[in-house]
Amino acid sequence: MACVKFLKKRAHKIIKSPSFLNLSESFLIKFLQDDDLNVYEPDLFDAVLKCGEVKAKEENIPLKETIANLMKYVRLSTFPLSKLEEILKLDIIPSEIMLQAFR
Repeated sequence: MACVKFLKKRAHKIIKSPSFLNLSESFLIKFLQDDDLNVYEPDLFDAVLKCGEVKAKEENIPLKETIANLMKYVRLSTFPLSKLEEILKLDIIPSEIMLQAFR
């Protein structure tokens, strides 16, 4: 329990750590599902994107494919409109997830 509390309080620092890029997808999903993380969601998006880039490069698969499962748990609906427009231009998020963000 103390470990979870530690992760929640320091999420904003953890996502900037090089070690964050090496976490398993299953751990990342559990991390992202937590509603009490002390982190700015656009920063979390950027960290997940970096994780996806690392995995895409290592496994030689498209970035869109590596982040599809993770992006379901990033709260895009909390983003400023300008950030959503920027993400939309990247064309890396499945359309159904982007549509939910604009609702």
